[in-house]
Amino acid sequence: MKKINILAINIAAAGVLVSGVATADVAGNLGATSNYMWRGTTQTGGAAAISGGIDYTNESGIYAGIWTSNSSFGSPETDYYIGFGGEAGGFSYDISVIDYTYTQADDIDWIEIDLGGGIGDFSFNVGITGDIFGTDTDALYIEAAYDFALNDKTTLTLHVGSYDFDDEAAAAFESYVDYSATISSGDWSFSVTDTDLDENNFTDGDPVFVVSWGMEVGL
Repeated sequence: MKKINILAINIAAAGVLVSGVATADVAGNLGATSNYMWRGTTQTGGAAAISGGIDYTNESGIYAGIWTSNSSFGSPETDYYIGFGGEAGGFSYDISVIDYTYTQADDIDWIEIDLGGGIGDFSFNVGITGDIFGTDTDALYIEAAYDFALNDKTTLTLHVGSYDFDDEAAAAFESYVDYSATISSGDWSFSVTDTDLDENNFTDGDPVFVVSWGMEVGL
């Protein structure tokens, strides 16, 4: 289920409202990963994934996009999103709506509202839905991250998240905590991620090492 860090990608591009006619940018992105991990759980059954998308950003702070990847749910995953981001007094903010869709398994389609912010190297995000995994069940995901610049090109990101499901039986998933450490340099990233879950269809209960590559493509 997701994808890209909307806060990190779009806050930098959006900026605040400026005088005059706002300009717009359209850019594509390509990516590959040894294991498509999302919120600490695998979306490809531990297998590799290839992804791509298109983003539109406007100086007013409005953005929209589409992103797709292979998954292990009997269908490719395609995400549609629209949002608004900016900065005020050193605080960055972002609100978005994300539609997670599976064209060959539309019974698990669902929509989430994300509210994010950041100060300096610290960022946080809250994801809210009333239909997690298409089950008509409430879910809340809260995450926080901190970036440490190791040098001009390399960053260490420490992340922790908490996923709470209002009805675990209906969602067929236990509430859990995930955490990760990621080193990013240029187009490459190297991550170790884990959760407090026991073994299930989305985790084997052990830390997972992931190698990923991604790049932006001008359009």
